[in-house]
Amino acid sequence: MATQNVAAPTAVSEASAAIIKPIYMDDEAPKFLSNSVLASFHEPLKNLCNTAEELSNCQEQWIERFENENQRLRSIENQLKQIRETFIKLPIYTEKLQNMKKDMQLLNTQVEKLSKRAVRLHNAKLKKEEKEVLEKQRKTQKEKQLHATVAPELLKNETKQ
Repeated sequence: MATQNVAAPTAVSEASAAIIKPIYMDDEAPKFLSNSVLASFHEPLKNLCNTAEELSNCQEQWIERFENENQRLRSIENQLKQIRETFIKLPIYTEKLQNMKKDMQLLNTQVEKLSKRAVRLHNAKLKKEEKEVLEKQRKTQKEKQLHATVAPELLKNETKQ
């Protein structure tokens, strides 16, 4: 095994150089020391990497949630805009409905008046037809009576001649 001379740093004064003695190590010592240092930091670094990965995943989930929530809020905003537009149109439609209601009431009263007039005219027509039928019956009865009274007189006159 080869040994290596590790000298003290050059920035150290000569007085302190006499106190510091060179350390002699074999070639395996630096590898062993570096592996030991790496091993002591490996678990905490692994845990730190896992924690960072978990935080990154959580952050991605939160970002996705926030994006979904923003999208939902934009959708609600569009719906509110449509509702606002509808409420702006509401007085116009209310006025139109009121005018339609007035028109319907007017038409209803006109229909009622026309219906009453039609019934009155129908009744008048029936009365007129009844009077005509009665008048016709009276005329036929008068004619029969006239024939009945005229016929015997004619017979008498004919027999006299």
